[in-house]
Amino acid sequence: WGLLSLQIYVAHTIVSAAVRTALLRYGVHDPLTHLLTQTAAGLYGPIALWEVCHSLGCDWIFTLRRPATPTSRASGERAQADAGVVPSPAQDRGSS
Repeated sequence: WGLLSLQIYVAHTIVSAAVRTALLRYGVHDPLTHLLTQTAAGLYGPIALWEVCHSLGCDWIFTLRRPATPTSRASGERAQADAGVVPSPAQDRGSS
């Protein structure tokens, strides 16, 4: 439970609004239909969006961290530290 709660929180309003707009544009005015379809879309739409982003390698879209792109040794060490990688003793001494 809660594994994709950030993704749902971030994207549910956009997906629900799109579904509401589509329903109104096609002449659907039944409140129960709106409630059920917007609730389902607000839950499963963001999950589907995350699956697409995940399959494209864009997992960082729903995080607060930027993707690690090491350009130097110092930034590479910073990227490893962000990933939870413990440097080996050879890296601590600065030998390459």
